[in-house]
Amino acid sequence: MRFNHSGAHVVAEHLVASEILVAAHAPSLLATRFTTPIDTQRLTLLGTTRFDDDVRVHDQFTWTSQSLLGGGSSMTIEEGATAHFASGSQSTTFRFINHGSVLWDATGALQMNTPLFHNAPNAVFEILPPSQSLYYHTSSVHELRNEGLLIKSGTGDHNFIYFSPQHYTYLNNTGTLEVRDGRLFLEGGPTQLQGSTLAGGTWDVWSGGEIRFTSDDDKERSEPAIITNDASVILRGDAAFLAFDSLAHNRGSFALLESHAFTTMGDLLHEGALVLGRGSSLDISGDLDLGDDALTTFHVARHAFRSEGDAASGTIVVSGAATLDGALRVEVGAMAPLLGESFLLIASDDITGEFGTLGLPDLPGPRFFTVEYGPEGVTLRVIPAPGMGALAMFGAVLLRRGRRAAAA
Repeated sequence: MRFNHSGAHVVAEHLVASEILVAAHAPSLLATRFTTPIDTQRLTLLGTTRFDDDVRVHDQFTWTSQSLLGGGSSMTIEEGATAHFASGSQSTTFRFINHGSVLWDATGALQMNTPLFHNAPNAVFEILPPSQSLYYHTSSVHELRNEGLLIKSGTGDHNFIYFSPQHYTYLNNTGTLEVRDGRLFLEGGPTQLQGSTLAGGTWDVWSGGEIRFTSDDDKERSEPAIITNDASVILRGDAAFLAFDSLAHNRGSFALLESHAFTTMGDLLHEGALVLGRGSSLDISGDLDLGDDALTTFHVARHAFRSEGDAASGTIVVSGAATLDGALRVEVGAMAPLLGESFLLIASDDITGEFGTLGLPDLPGPRFFTVEYGPEGVTLRVIPAPGMGALAMFGAVLLRRGRRAAAA
């Protein structure tokens, strides 16, 4: 069944329809009002609409009106459904629950006068230009709870969560936040920022992207310092995460990919998981201490097949002393390194200890990896398999004898 409506009206019946369309009407008219639950495949709102009961959309939801009034009810985007927020400044009093995919590319602010916007596990909520800000207006506590994938795409600044003493708002990210481009402001910080510890969630900042907890015009607060990482943080290319620059203790997961260069402000105690992608570097402005539970992973590639200007492996450079322990793991791409190639993994002239566990992949042909501890640091080298040196010499002797016989 289709339901099309224009103008002020009270719809009292319980609607189960394949498509519901609420057309635009003059602002002076009262909103179209639904007083019973709605269950529909497609919902399009062009005019101000009020729902007094819960709404479920199974296929497509399009919101281009300015006001969407919930009256304490919830709007659920079901698994497999899509939603599009495509208007100017919009406001809603709905509790939003997204199990599908939401795209927000409106021109203006999205004002959430509601206690909860829930991006459920496996759901996607993506912000595209020219959308500007998502904020909460009322004085009660508000939460944007992300358990799925929250994406900020496109260039420009997105003041995504607005925080002030009058607006008790926060982002609770236990899923994945991807900042693929531009600057994302999370003013006041997320729930996972507990003192100087980032306590959970995945924070993936792509090349060209940036996460900030304060804006440039905020004169009263300075950027907080994340000293301890218990979360999963991924920095790619020229990504920026200003609060994370203070890192001194990694108990979570920290990955530097796509030639990202990261410099600590001092010593680093690493007890979690650390990944150095090809061309990426971690510069320790002090001492490096690897705990016995630490996992340190380096990506390496054949020198001849690396990208132009890119190093063949990730590297840790330590200005002070390096104390080694834990596990070392090496990962290679499709083009395995050749015999005789070497990779300086940790550069330091003051190293004590060794890795307790080595996870070195097998190489094709009669060659394998070995780890060497020397005066310049820790080097990964490709050497012949045992016995291959003598076999190569025997082959060379036979070759010389064959040439002499042919000459005679």
